[in-house]
Amino acid sequence: MGPTDTLQDSEPLGASAKLEVLLNARSVAIVGASADPRKLGSRPLALLQKHGYQGSLFPVNPARSEIGGVKVYRS
Repeated sequence: MGPTDTLQDSEPLGASAKLEVLLNARSVAIVGASADPRKLGSRPLALLQKHGYQGSLFPVNPARSEIGGVKVYRS
């Protein structure tokens, strides 16, 4: 959300709408994503996939090109 807490050209969001946007995100960026299951950075991606998250996933790791079948972004 930006400094005015709005979505596109809509009215300012109330508290429940802000919570709805957070809990029903259409996409998730995972900065520090890892393929190593022993590392904390591997857990968010694995759990989102395991539980059927339907949105877009954007793992970020400059040393990898793919983790768990998902394209990884350098930055």
